Amino acid sequence: MHKTTRHRTTLPFHRPRTAALALAVSAVSALAGMPTAVAADNPGSHQHGQALLQLAVDGEQLELTLESPAANLAGFERAARSAEERQQLNDIRHWLTANPLVDTVPASCRVTATVFDEEPEAGADGDHHHGGDEHRESHSDYRLSQSLHCPGATTASRLRSALPERFPALEQLQVQWLTPRGQGSTVLTAAQAEFHTQP
Repeated sequence: MHKTTRHRTTLPFHRPRTAALALAVSAVSALAGMPTAVAADNPGSHQHGQALLQLAVDGEQLELTLESPAANLAGFERAARSAEERQQLNDIRHWLTANPLVDTVPASCRVTATVFDEEPEAGADGDHHHGGDEHRESHSDYRLSQSLHCPGATTASRLRSALPERFPALEQLQVQWLTPRGQGSTVLTAAQAEFHTQP
């Protein structure tokens, strides 16, 4: 079982709005003492098998962001090259839109909004770059924000994520959270997909 790190804070907590979501999740990383750099700013952060999920909790409202190499979810990091691959990307988008990235135990969360900032192209053939011994490899990520309404979340400190089970290539999901009681972090896997936001 992975160790869970929790930190307490006396900072005031305000309900995150959609426009302020980036500030909310930046606060999660800052308070947890962890970097917020994404793949575009830090090439070392693009690691296959790993992803970052950040969430801010206030009452029954949860605001989340997910950053993951596309290979973890789709198995490739280029534009779709066939009808089957385009359908696969569409299925992934639908799943990420319809399903909470985290949920209470028992499940009560409902997705109210999902915004994709980056995802693999599903509507065009991929480009091939070959020139002598040169081969250009592209990298892409899924970056998305999600808003949830979770009745009963005020008394439910036990949460789980279906991401590692739904996407087997995602071996480790780093989770960082901020709640009115404090903040913390942990690492989830398919075998250990639950965590607690309270001591």
